[in-house]
Amino acid sequence: MEVKIEMKELFNRLLHCLAEMYVIQNACSILPDDFLRRTIGRMLFIRLDDFVKTAPQLKNMLRKTGSDVNMLNQSIRQLTMDYENHYANIRDYLTAHRDDLDLQSRLNLWNDIDKNAIDILADDARNILAKIEMIKPSLGQYECPPEINDPTVNKVLSSFTTETRTVTVGMDNLAYSRHNTSSLIPHHESQRRGLQIVSCFDLVHRQLMLLKVLESSICPILKRTIKASIILDLVNLIEDLFGFKRQNPRNKPFVVMALESQFQGADILRKHAEGMDNKTINHLIELRNKACAHYDRKIPINEVVNMLDAVNLNYIITIYSSLQKVFTNACRADYRTIMYLIHNQPLKDVIEVAQTGLDKPFE
Repeated sequence: MEVKIEMKELFNRLLHCLAEMYVIQNACSILPDDFLRRTIGRMLFIRLDDFVKTAPQLKNMLRKTGSDVNMLNQSIRQLTMDYENHYANIRDYLTAHRDDLDLQSRLNLWNDIDKNAIDILADDARNILAKIEMIKPSLGQYECPPEINDPTVNKVLSSFTTETRTVTVGMDNLAYSRHNTSSLIPHHESQRRGLQIVSCFDLVHRQLMLLKVLESSICPILKRTIKASIILDLVNLIEDLFGFKRQNPRNKPFVVMALESQFQGADILRKHAEGMDNKTINHLIELRNKACAHYDRKIPINEVVNMLDAVNLNYIITIYSSLQKVFTNACRADYRTIMYLIHNQPLKDVIEVAQTGLDKPFE
């Protein structure tokens, strides 16, 4: 009986992963804004990572019961290979983490998030689940989430965009992937980190806007997915700004660079870092590690989902606003950092900007 319970839990994890992937696929097929499609589409690769790590465990259990899993094994191996060879870096460099990359490599990865990849990977995962359902029907059946076919939800998605027709300046490291956006090429490590930080702020802002327009819609999976994505961006933002106490930073934090370069706003950042609420930071990291960057394997999937659902949106907005305020105040204090505050500002009297070749249509 214990094996059956464990098998059912693994199957339920796959169901949750697949439902989220198809909800992401649906949103990306309807949203009219390519940049937002990629912003939301990143999370498919998070859940695909969970899927390809869970499916082999369930396959091995089915094998122990005497089931023929050869075809299932081939499908799992192929999807795992496709993910690890081509798409795992999207998870590792653009979603779960925001590690340092050169501009070209980062934009290439960003552009790899497209309709073709999302459709194929989601369908390949569905194919694997269908094989499991055939081998062990008693485990259950995948059911399409109702929100995918909800006309109210889809109407909201189809009419929402974060882009404008005016030419703007982008101070984030993904700006060159957007049409009619001018940006700069960073030459100093503090500029590279600054553009990374602005990118995290930018992605959180866009996703919060989408959550706001979806507020009255019944789409729990999509809302949960966006919330998880925002939490990942916030944790990456805090790490890029300040690092984490008692942890070696993955990248040199902006506060360290500011102090080394004697930026006028360095003390503002330092004082905020020293006074940060450890309880809040630890809670965000716990959410990231157990429910966002991956589903914790030691916790039942329903409990993991409940952890995310329990997070109040105002709690997230408060953290985001606090970080935005301190970054703005610090940047305003020095001519070398004030440039980050013109992000998304319109360029007057500029009709269009030359195409860089670094942008790519989503479909």
